[in-house]
Amino acid sequence: MPQPTTGAVSNRSSGATYAARSDLPFTVIDSAEADALFAEVQTCTSPEGGYTVSFPASWHTNEGGEAPECSWFAPAPFASAGQTMLVAFVLPKDIPIQLGVFRGGVGSVGMPQLVEDEVVIGGLTGYRTETFLAAEPHWVLYAYRTWLEAHYLGLKFSASASSTATGDYVLHKAVLDRMMTTIEFAPEPPA
Repeated sequence: MPQPTTGAVSNRSSGATYAARSDLPFTVIDSAEADALFAEVQTCTSPEGGYTVSFPASWHTNEGGEAPECSWFAPAPFASAGQTMLVAFVLPKDIPIQLGVFRGGVGSVGMPQLVEDEVVIGGLTGYRTETFLAAEPHWVLYAYRTWLEAHYLGLKFSASASSTATGDYVLHKAVLDRMMTTIEFAPEPPA
């Protein structure tokens, strides 16, 4: 795996410039708009997911329903309707960011990667990737993943922003970057 990105790095393929900041644990997409959104934050906890995360105070999250509490994030209010858990292309179009936990394998066979960095997420080694489907190049997924259990098929955390969501995909990626710098995991993974 590549080492974490340091300094300002331009990744032409992903359309973003990453910058190191002394107040953050890893590089983030350089975005004044995302920084302004994080001037005021709110925090939510997912008891089912075993994590606490901060997000822009002007954004919205779900309070349960079809997806576990604190797993969907959007800049505008939304109705909880759609499929749950880590299948970004079936989320409602008005929900650009999804967080959650799952068991099983992780893979992106046949999915070219635009970005791949090793990062520390909530104190755990993980990965930031951006992939697309060769058959559908307009579908791009920006994701963070880390293992909450040592076994490769054990419990994992994933967070993603999808290009299919309504709004500014690059801004959504920058917001997700900043959210991941705030995440904290419970001492014991959820059952």
